[in-house]
Amino acid sequence: MVSLGASAVLAEYYSQIMEWRGEVEQMYAITHSPVYEASMNALETLSPYANQVADFIRDYGRIVGIGWLSEYIRQIGGAGSNMRRVYDASESAYHAIQAFEVAPSSWHTELWLDWS
Repeated sequence: MVSLGASAVLAEYYSQIMEWRGEVEQMYAITHSPVYEASMNALETLSPYANQVADFIRDYGRIVGIGWLSEYIRQIGGAGSNMRRVYDASESAYHAIQAFEVAPSSWHTELWLDWS
């Protein structure tokens, strides 16, 4: 009976989840592109040094008129890790959608076995 209830719930939400498929695939394609991965890796590498670079630009960048960039550079600190979290989440969602696509046929088999 538990599998019958779970199957009914999953079947009800299947169409809704499949509507999100395109968005999940698009997010996965973006976050797994070479440009995204290179940017994420660069930001993760720069993150530990962001405040030092910002201080240097604040102090010496005024000479050439770029001192105002220091506050933007400070924001690099968490950007790489946030991009990594989006990367990982998009991968999980992508694989979950793929697994969910094959699930309906097994739900039907499960339902048939529960009733026989």
